[in-house]
Amino acid sequence: MISKVSQVAMAAKDYGVLSTFQLSVFLQCAEKQGLGVFDIFGVEPGNPEYSTYYGAIRQLMLGASNRGYNGANVLCWGDKLRGKERALLLTPKGRRFLKVIQETLGS
Repeated sequence: MISKVSQVAMAAKDYGVLSTFQLSVFLQCAEKQGLGVFDIFGVEPGNPEYSTYYGAIRQLMLGASNRGYNGANVLCWGDKLRGKERALLLTPKGRRFLKVIQETLGS
């Protein structure tokens, strides 16, 4: 089991996912793909915890132009759900990463 977890961690690094928190956020977004941040994590936009999740989500996206688009590019925004909230989706790279995780863990 430990070797499988370490293989997932190595794959995460290869795909640009740099921390266990980012990996956790990615897996939650993959599990509930097509929902918004509130629906996935259950935190309101005014909550400080929301900013933590939102920051991790942005790092898992393409990244910021002022940082040379250094994000992992495994998540992207989808269509608007309500108001300003948009759905979170996996990019093709994100789907490949999820497939690697599933094959590694055998699920």
